[in-house]
Amino acid sequence: MSFRHEDPTGRVALFLGRLPHAYILGMEEADSEALLDPLWAHACQPKYSWKNEWQKGDLVMWQNRMVLHRRDAFDPNLRRVMHRTQLKGRSPITALGFQSLPVEFQFFTSPVRVLLISSRYLSHDKSLGDFILSNERKVDPAEVRDHIESILGSYEQVFEKFFLSKFMGLNFDYLPHEAADADKDHLRVTFKVNEMLMNPQGSLQGGIMAAVMDISMGHLLNKTVGMGITIEMKTQYLRPAPKGLATVEGRYIKKGRTLSFMESRLWGSDGKLAAVATATWKMPG
Repeated sequence: MSFRHEDPTGRVALFLGRLPHAYILGMEEADSEALLDPLWAHACQPKYSWKNEWQKGDLVMWQNRMVLHRRDAFDPNLRRVMHRTQLKGRSPITALGFQSLPVEFQFFTSPVRVLLISSRYLSHDKSLGDFILSNERKVDPAEVRDHIESILGSYEQVFEKFFLSKFMGLNFDYLPHEAADADKDHLRVTFKVNEMLMNPQGSLQGGIMAAVMDISMGHLLNKTVGMGITIEMKTQYLRPAPKGLATVEGRYIKKGRTLSFMESRLWGSDGKLAAVATATWKMPG
C-alpha cells in the first residue's frame, strides 16, 4: 500500500510499506507490483542505505516518515530487550485521509553510541529533493584564496572589523538609527550563507550560528556600555538555515549593573526562525 504525505518541511513523499499482498487501491496486485517494484528497488540502493553493525549500547533513531527500515532475523532462543518511545508530534495524513502512525524511535540501553538515520543524510540525488552528504558540493579554492587575501589586507582586531567577522562577511546595523549609542536597543547582523560556512548537510554550520548570535549580543553591549564578557550562553537549534542571506538580531532582555541578560535570534534566507540563543553577560567595569 502506498500513501502520499507531507513531513514537517512541507516536502511530499511516498510512504511505502512492503507488506505481503499489499497493493495500490484500484489496481490488480500484479499491476501494482509492477509499478511499485522499481520504486522500492530505487529506494533500497546501497548508496541510500545504512546497515548498522550493532555494538553494545547502540542507540539508533530514524524518521519513520522518510526512512524504510527492517531488521535481520535473530535466534528466537536468545533474550531480546528493546525499549521503544514515540516522539510527540503531528502525525502525517495519508492520501486516503487516514491518520498514520506517529513518528517512532527505537532505542536500546545506555551508555549509547547515537546513530541518527534520516533521508536527509542518505540521499544525494537532486531529483529526489535535498541532497546532503555529497561530493557534488565543493568550495571554490580560488574564491577562498581571494576571500582570505582580501581580509588580510583590510581586517583589524577590533569590533566589527576582526578577522572572523570579515571572514563570515558580517554587516552590522545598530537600531534604532536615530538613537544615541547608549540608547540603541538591538543590533541586526546580516551575512551570506555560502559553502565556506555550510556543514555536510547543506545548511549553515551550528557553531557558526552560535558564534554570530554571540557576536550580535557582544557588539550591542560594546556599542551601548562597553566591552563585556559572555558568562554563559544557551543555544536552541530549531531548523536548518539554508544558503542565502541570513539575519541575526541581538537585544537586551534585562540590563543590569554587573550582569545583563540578552537574547539573539537567527533567521535563514527562507525567512524562518532557525535558532535562538540566550546569554548572561558580565558588564564592563
